Amino acid sequence: MGNGYTGVLNGVPVPISASVTEFLAFLASLVTQGNLEYRTITLYRSAISQAHDPVGSTQLGSFPTVARFMKGLFKIKPPKPRYCSTWNVKTALSFLESLEPLEELTLKQLCCKTVLLLALTSAARAHELSVLDLTYSLRKEGSWEFSLPTHVKNSRCDHPAWKFLFLQFPENPKICVVRSLTAHVERTKGLRKSTQLLVSFVSPHKAISSQSVSWWLSRTLRMAGIELNYTGHSTRGASISAALSADLILEAADWASVQTFEQFYHRESSAGAFTRAVLNG
Repeated sequence: MGNGYTGVLNGVPVPISASVTEFLAFLASLVTQGNLEYRTITLYRSAISQAHDPVGSTQLGSFPTVARFMKGLFKIKPPKPRYCSTWNVKTALSFLESLEPLEELTLKQLCCKTVLLLALTSAARAHELSVLDLTYSLRKEGSWEFSLPTHVKNSRCDHPAWKFLFLQFPENPKICVVRSLTAHVERTKGLRKSTQLLVSFVSPHKAISSQSVSWWLSRTLRMAGIELNYTGHSTRGASISAALSADLILEAADWASVQTFEQFYHRESSAGAFTRAVLNG
């Protein structure tokens, strides 16, 4: 694609520029020959646009004809939801209730129980849970608050650091996130090599990645009897669906608008209502 070159990579010339027509033909080939989805093609558009010389004063990916092509592609191949339905939170909570007493659980069982309760009661994503740090936490009677110490992929420059507030659930201590979280921190106190909240349950107990958090969530869902096609990220949809059914979050027209929960509704009183809605099923 294109006639400009930066040099040679493994004997193959590397292009740095192309005409808009060539760029559109390439994107079209991704649809007709590669049968790629809309989201994947947007990644190609963005990556090429970043490395490509601007067309006049306009980035290649933002050129009017390219923008019209992408709008047309969106209508022809709209992004499909990963799931047509979600799993019942009560099923997972019933399993978590069975993981008692906490002091008799293996560290692996305690980690799995804690991370699923964290995910369900906060609607947090795996990569957000993975960066929770004890250094940036505030523990009070009946609650535990964490500020995200670093930017995550959905952070915005004009938005303050996100916080996650976890509240006690005295109605049923067996699924109380603060109780499980406290037990987890105490159990790992002499083992952890990091101030990061979630550390591996196997030696040398290093801080875990977002991929490991997702694996923990998926494994716990499997143990709870949730269908195999649901991943760790599905906890977000399941918890928000449970809260929506209790009329505690405004019904959203699309997935992106659920972000308003974090910005406008995540205060102590509403966080408590959200937690009770999820845990009460």
